[in-house]
Amino acid sequence: MHPTPKNYDWSHELADEGITLVDHGPFGVNRYSVIIDTSRLNTGKYQVSVESRDETLQANANSIVELVAKIPTNPGAGNYIDWSRLTLPELVVKGSLTPVMLEGEWKIVPPGTGVTNNEVSYGSIIDCTPDGICRIFNQAGVQTLAVYNSDEARIMGVPNGAMIDSGTVGNVTFIRLNGDVVLTKIDEYSQES
Repeated sequence: MHPTPKNYDWSHELADEGITLVDHGPFGVNRYSVIIDTSRLNTGKYQVSVESRDETLQANANSIVELVAKIPTNPGAGNYIDWSRLTLPELVVKGSLTPVMLEGEWKIVPPGTGVTNNEVSYGSIIDCTPDGICRIFNQAGVQTLAVYNSDEARIMGVPNGAMIDSGTVGNVTFIRLNGDVVLTKIDEYSQES
């Protein structure tokens, strides 16, 4: 869940409920199965909750699944970026990096303090491209990670006192702390892709 306007379209983040079939298993451990239409869901981590509606027998099960939406084979041009107004090092893409799912929303942290893959060091550049992949580059422009452009990748935790500048060069967000750019996030990926 995240803060959203009252008219927010949740249709890409929630699946309809359905009927779950429960099979009795050995030693009281049962299995359940259900068919869920995930075609409208964004890439991200989802909680699957199963609960009984029978008042005489209460049973609940929860699990987390990672869903990767189909990546377009011919992605469009993407969002508008005024590349001529961006001052970036040459971005060196490492094709050998396989995309992974983020462990949570982005967090900007001082260099050398990141522990999980969603913690990016000051000075990082994130480029979310029309192919549905976000590539993370260090200050020198060398790619360090590739992640799926998931629901988690659309949320950003910023340091206290940070200033956010978005829209001055198209779909690019600059996070500044004490006058220095601590993160550049380029959103080439279009939600309509």
